[in-house]
Amino acid sequence: MESPASAPWPRWAFETGLLKCLDARGRKDVERAGSRRRLGRGELCYDAGELGDAFFVVLAGSVELAATRRGDESPSVIRCAERGQTFGEECALPGARRLARASAATDVELVGVPMAVFHRSVERAGGSPVAERELRALSRAHMKDLLATLAFARDLSEADRDLLLDGVRRQKLARGETLFYAGETAAAAYLIVDGLIQLQTEDDTGIWVRAYLAPGDLLGDEDALAESVHAQRAVALGTAECLEIPVVLLRTLADRNPRLPPKIRRVAAERGQRQARVVGDAAARSTQHVFHDVYRMQMARSLLVIDQEACVRCGHCSWSCAELYGVTRLIRRGDKVLTPRSREDDVKSLLLPNTCQHCKNPACMPDCPTGAIGRDPEGEVFIRAELCTGCGACVRGCPWDNIQLVERVAAKTRRPEAVSGHEGGARQASPLVAVKCDLCHEYEAPACVQACPTEAIHRVDPAEDFSELAALFGGPKAVARGAAAPKKARGRELPLSLALCVLLAAVGFSLAASERVVPAAGLGLASGWLAALGFFVLASYAWVKRHVLGWMRPRRRSLRDGALGKRARSRVAPAYRLHWIVGCVTAAAVALHGGAEWSVSVAGALGATFWLLAALGVLGGVAYQVLPERLARLERRGNLPEDLEAERARLVQQVYQRTSGRHALVKAVAEHVLLPYARHPLGGLMLLVSGRSLKRERARLRGEVAKRLDGAGDERLLGLEDLVESVVELRALPARRFASFLLRGFLVPHVLLAALAVTLLVIHALGALVR
Repeated sequence: MESPASAPWPRWAFETGLLKCLDARGRKDVERAGSRRRLGRGELCYDAGELGDAFFVVLAGSVELAATRRGDESPSVIRCAERGQTFGEECALPGARRLARASAATDVELVGVPMAVFHRSVERAGGSPVAERELRALSRAHMKDLLATLAFARDLSEADRDLLLDGVRRQKLARGETLFYAGETAAAAYLIVDGLIQLQTEDDTGIWVRAYLAPGDLLGDEDALAESVHAQRAVALGTAECLEIPVVLLRTLADRNPRLPPKIRRVAAERGQRQARVVGDAAARSTQHVFHDVYRMQMARSLLVIDQEACVRCGHCSWSCAELYGVTRLIRRGDKVLTPRSREDDVKSLLLPNTCQHCKNPACMPDCPTGAIGRDPEGEVFIRAELCTGCGACVRGCPWDNIQLVERVAAKTRRPEAVSGHEGGARQASPLVAVKCDLCHEYEAPACVQACPTEAIHRVDPAEDFSELAALFGGPKAVARGAAAPKKARGRELPLSLALCVLLAAVGFSLAASERVVPAAGLGLASGWLAALGFFVLASYAWVKRHVLGWMRPRRRSLRDGALGKRARSRVAPAYRLHWIVGCVTAAAVALHGGAEWSVSVAGALGATFWLLAALGVLGGVAYQVLPERLARLERRGNLPEDLEAERARLVQQVYQRTSGRHALVKAVAEHVLLPYARHPLGGLMLLVSGRSLKRERARLRGEVAKRLDGAGDERLLGLEDLVESVVELRALPARRFASFLLRGFLVPHVLLAALAVTLLVIHALGALVR
């Protein structure tokens, strides 16, 4: 990861290559946001294929650029960058990867220039013919290499590719912008270079998605060649870039390459059939599938997901983040999707909490005026707190609200708060600073993943770990590289340890009742000391769970094992399982030591406290085992407990709106069936016990309504479906609140009883030693 320059750059460095066009202010901005590095002979600057957001100027020595040319089997040197020359200019294009491997041919000193800062400096100064010419040449060279890899242009001759590049016009689209409308005359075809385009049609019942098109796909070609109108609307799901190919040029290429149109149509037909099948399967399974925000899934490189069927809603992931950084960078609320994980056959209910997903083309980065947002070769997006001015441009730029502004004193930073080199002195830090998840880049793995006691939280790359997305875009079947949770019998330690506990406790009570074992000698005394040891081991779990820095290991390598923290595993989960096993062994030891006799003494109080503590522990364990899966079936979104009251108000308002203005039959059904259903005092509990999902409950309620109407008035029940959906969610709300209370409510008395038990144990042990 690059750090800000600590020494001034030589003046002549700004007289080379692209830097010639900068004015005095631009030079200061570039120097402040850039980096200065020294490499030994043979040391790597960057490797081919890495993401790159900066280019470099050689101050001393030389850098060798080596790449595998098309048709070759091994890399060869394509050029050497000497003193005063630049390299790495492919970063001028958003999302571009390094085309060559750059390594030091001699001992070398160089400076890195963030391309985003360079662009802003040039634009602020009014542009420069030199810079524009250089950037155009770089863009053309990169586009030519890109065309050689796309299905549309891969088989074109060199001359045809040059013809294509000369005749196309690059068109950039913002999120939600329309490329063309249905019914519009087709005057061009479009080749997608970056981003995601959705084809959709509209009728009286709503908007229907027909296809998703990704980089390399061609659209509008058939309509353009047929001189007809577009049958569908094309909308950018995020920032996108296309090459507009005029119909005259398209017809020329088709005439010179007769096999080209049939090939394009075959690829498009196969893509359409595949997407219809994949999206249709997902929609049939649930309304909460990954294609509701497919742009997010395509952009994300490290998406945090929480398996709601394993999550016990303890909030320890968010707490550990706040403990480490002063303010949490993970807000445990957000969208929820149902999707198969690539290592597991069953469908998982996954929460996508508000936290940075380290996008392929970060929307936050271009708008940062100081270059405070950077990205390392792994793709990890980070914020340099010392360069952040708290302007909020990144907060506004993130489409998913994953960046927040906080008071600088509240956020723990390990970098200096003032930066030298601005106007000859130190630049005063702003009171606000932008914070976001940086995957705990100073440590070997993210704290939230390591802190989860049930291993419910993971970092994934949706394109690799969600098989539906790979199938949608025609990629190979996803194979997770350590990201997906390994298949395991979740919670098996609970029933096994409970069975062992009951067996051993029964034996202990039996031996103690028959007076074969006495507390003050032999096996009884040994079991007492074993119980005491178990007490303190159990109490130590709280320290292990809360002592974050105790299990956060500093990052020792330049790149961590596994891309973007995906190989991380929980360090608390083994302690949680051990807590269960030790608790059961301790219970058996207490039964053997104290038996079933109760007395008004310290020993009697200790025994009563322990068994009450054990009962609460068993209740919590059963809740952890049973409730998360049932609770996940009743949630459409991830909400915190404090959100539920506002959720109830929203649903009540929704029911009112969906009833108003409807046919009298709808109102009658609402009054006599749906509202009593929603208001049933035990309705939420009954729904929780039944284990039905929202979808199944809606189907059951619709069936009940149809049975009462006996098929009458079907044509007058338009809008009833939405009303049924609202009242089912309203009935589920108390169940969600009750389940959340059970999952978290036992912890406070459990901890208080544990403290009381340890105190009584110390008194009891001291009394036994004195006797």
